[in-house]
Amino acid sequence: AEYLAEPLSEQVTRVLYRLRFLAEQRPFDVVSLAYMLPLVFLVLENGGYAAAGSDEADEQLVLGLEFLSLHTDVCGNEHLPRGKLLSTLISSMQAYSQHYKLIKDCLQDLCRSIEPTITNEETTVLAKGSIVPQAPVRTAVLQAIDKELDLSDLGYLEQIWFACHDDVPENEELGRTIWEESEFTLSRASASKALHYLESPDRSLRRAAAKSIAETVSIYPDIFSTTLSALIE
Repeated sequence: AEYLAEPLSEQVTRVLYRLRFLAEQRPFDVVSLAYMLPLVFLVLENGGYAAAGSDEADEQLVLGLEFLSLHTDVCGNEHLPRGKLLSTLISSMQAYSQHYKLIKDCLQDLCRSIEPTITNEETTVLAKGSIVPQAPVRTAVLQAIDKELDLSDLGYLEQIWFACHDDVPENEELGRTIWEESEFTLSRASASKALHYLESPDRSLRRAAAKSIAETVSIYPDIFSTTLSALIE
C-alpha cells in the first residue's frame, strides 16, 4: 500500500533523478549498473512512464539519456548488455528527435568505449542503424563508425555498401570513407544478397539497394543475366 500511494510516474521520475544525481558524483560500478539499466531501457522504450507527450515523460527521457551518458566509459565492460544499449540508443534517436544531439553524443562516446572489445554482433547492431529510414540517424551512426571503429577485420558489410549509395551526400561520403578505410571488398554475391531489400517499405533503402546492385553489376558484368533473371522472378 505504501508503494501504491505514490503514482508510478512520480516514482519513476524520483528514482531517475536520484540515479542521475548519484552518477554525477561518481559513476556506478558494472554490477550496480547492470541492475539499473533495465529501468532506463524501459523508460526509453516506452516513452517514459507518464502521460504521452507530457513534460514529465520528456523529463524522464532526458534523465535516462543523461544517466547513460554518464556511464559510457563503464559500458566498455563486456559483461554489460552493450548490443541492447546500442539498439536502444538508435531506436531512441529515431523516436525522440528533440533529443538528437544528446543521443548522438552518447552513441559516439559509447562506440569509443567499446571499440577495443566490440563483437561482430554489436557491430551488426550498429551497422543496421546506418540503413534506418531517418537520414539524421543514419548520419549519426555513420559518423560514430567513421570516428571510433576499425572495421578492417570484417572484409565486408552490406549496410556500409548501401551507405555508399545513400540519397544524402554526407552519408554517401561517410559510407565511401568507411568502405575505403576498412579496405572492404565487393563480391559477385553482393548483388543477389541485396535483392530482397528492393521490397523494403523504406523508399531510401530501396533506392540505396538498387544503386548498390547496379554498381555491383557494372563491376562484375558477368552477373548481369542472373541478376536480371532474379529481378524478373
